[in-house]
Amino acid sequence: MTLQPPQDPNSTDASKMARSWSIALNFSFGVIGMGLLGWAIQTYAWKSSAPWLMLGFLMAGLIGGFTQFIRDALREANAPDEKTPKRPTK
Repeated sequence: MTLQPPQDPNSTDASKMARSWSIALNFSFGVIGMGLLGWAIQTYAWKSSAPWLMLGFLMAGLIGGFTQFIRDALREANAPDEKTPKRPTK
């Protein structure tokens, strides 16, 4: 007989929380990263573009972040829950 470690009843809740944080941070870092990239290019490489290059990259980050956020949220919403019993297939 082998000893099994005790099952943590909150392990699925912690997993869901980690996935939710991953979705939120993915969105935030995408927007911030693209905004910083636009600012750096505007400041150091292409000085005559005023704020338009930074705003363009910021908008690209927002659009990309929102599409990825929606994809991840829909994937998470459609994922089977570990606590719900599975229906038998015919």
